[in-house]
Amino acid sequence: MSTKVVVVLTALLALGAGLAWTNPTEQAYHKFQAQLLREAIEGLESSRRGGQPAIITKLFKSKNSVFLLSLVQSQTVRRDFVLCSLFETTIFSTQLVVLGIGGEFIPITHIEEALREVEQSVLSPRR
Repeated sequence: MSTKVVVVLTALLALGAGLAWTNPTEQAYHKFQAQLLREAIEGLESSRRGGQPAIITKLFKSKNSVFLLSLVQSQTVRRDFVLCSLFETTIFSTQLVVLGIGGEFIPITHIEEALREVEQSVLSPRR
């Protein structure tokens, strides 16, 4: 083997080990999810000028917000691919997908759209 091949293989092995070492945990995702929900709800609230606050906003700001967070967190499935993780949270029939890689979280689905869909399903449930 040439020196270049050994260097490239060593670099790839180091990169893989680094990604595996920094693969986010489910607890880290729950903290991220709570912050993401908080920011998305504030965004929804600010987009509704003068109107009635969103049902999701009322629920989140109520005394039961810990219950709401635990409910959402219990609906989360983590797919661990060693180098990265895919977190899928199902709220009613809406799915939120987030990629966790290198200690960071990258939302695949837009949380605001997911919250609007949840609100619509609460307001007009399908039968």
